[in-house]
Amino acid sequence: NIQDSSPQLPAHVIENVVAMLRSSELYNPGSTSLTEDPEAIGFMDGLMEGRGTRPSITGETVMSHRESTMAFNNTMMMQTLPTMIKDNLSRRKDWDYDIFELEKLSNRRPLFYLGFDILVEFGILNLLKIDESTLRNWLSTIESHYKSSNTYHNSTHAADVLQASAYFCRSHCMERCLDPTDFIALLIASICHDIDHPGRTNAFLCNVGHELAVLYNDSAVLESHHSAHTFKITCQSDQKNVNIFQNLEPENFKVMRKSIISMILATDMTQHFEYYNKFLAVIQKGDGDTDENPINVPVTPENKTLILRMAIKCADISNPSRTIKLARTWAHRIVLEYREQIAEEKSRELPLSLPAFDDIPKSQVLFIHLFAKDLLTAYYDFLEFDHLTDQLTETFEYWDSFDEDNPYPHIPTRSAS
Repeated sequence: NIQDSSPQLPAHVIENVVAMLRSSELYNPGSTSLTEDPEAIGFMDGLMEGRGTRPSITGETVMSHRESTMAFNNTMMMQTLPTMIKDNLSRRKDWDYDIFELEKLSNRRPLFYLGFDILVEFGILNLLKIDESTLRNWLSTIESHYKSSNTYHNSTHAADVLQASAYFCRSHCMERCLDPTDFIALLIASICHDIDHPGRTNAFLCNVGHELAVLYNDSAVLESHHSAHTFKITCQSDQKNVNIFQNLEPENFKVMRKSIISMILATDMTQHFEYYNKFLAVIQKGDGDTDENPINVPVTPENKTLILRMAIKCADISNPSRTIKLARTWAHRIVLEYREQIAEEKSRELPLSLPAFDDIPKSQVLFIHLFAKDLLTAYYDFLEFDHLTDQLTETFEYWDSFDEDNPYPHIPTRSAS
């Protein structure tokens, strides 16, 4: 059970971490109480920008995704798809969908094919008043700005987050709270949320004085770049028929742009616990469940924004709640990418921002304990997706089963990832 203490994590470490997460000092970069458990805190600091290492949209109604499920089958693109890709995409609504198979079948262009399929399913052609060629051009352009040299933060990760977000959107709870335009904004944000990622963390960029860190004042550096780059290449591209927003009224574009930026910025890990606590406060508010709204969330603009932010945050860190096979591949990929960063940090004599990632099972146990478990469980409860919580538990127990007497047998390599 995820609630059980791991033999690799002493009880006092977990207790201290939980105390920190509940305290107001969590959000204070100058806090000095975070140094009592170096191992856990080093891990947390590494993911939250290395704090210790530095000297609905509401709009016109369009067809729902339930009504537009057949739309993709009627597109010109569908008629020319290779059979194996078509068969793969037919399973896109399953939580155990194999995005790595699509990566291979598409010659590392999974975002183009899955993105087209899912966006058409949710009615983007009608909502944004665009044709197929514009959508294809935009997806191709977006995917070309993901770095295939990254083992983790590449277009396959973006496609995986998109697939998870779409899975969430098909829940009855999301349908009750959000509008079709909210879904489209979430899906676009998922597609673009890591565009032009350099394969290095915010902490690294700040430590080396990277131009992006200078531009964004060491605050949400990557997330700010991803959102800005999205609209730069979409709205200012030299290529024709790339701007998927070109037919929106100015006010509608302004609202959608604001929503997309809000969601991409929400993937900043420094705000992880703030959003979690806000979400708990919202879903625990009210006079009790009703048949129409079992979790009794008041559908206000503020709550819709929070639900959308939670959706992309949970999709972004959903790897531990995937099947063990998929979760293991993702773990290997993130470790490879972080190991390359650590090697560069050592060679440049920089602070090591991610030391705990050298041990794959331990890094996953820490990540689930400190970040994934509470956030994902709260959101999956909201969606009434108990099967995802069960999968999270199963995957956690898999990682937790390894120790000195039962060492992890897999060694990740770039060729295998």
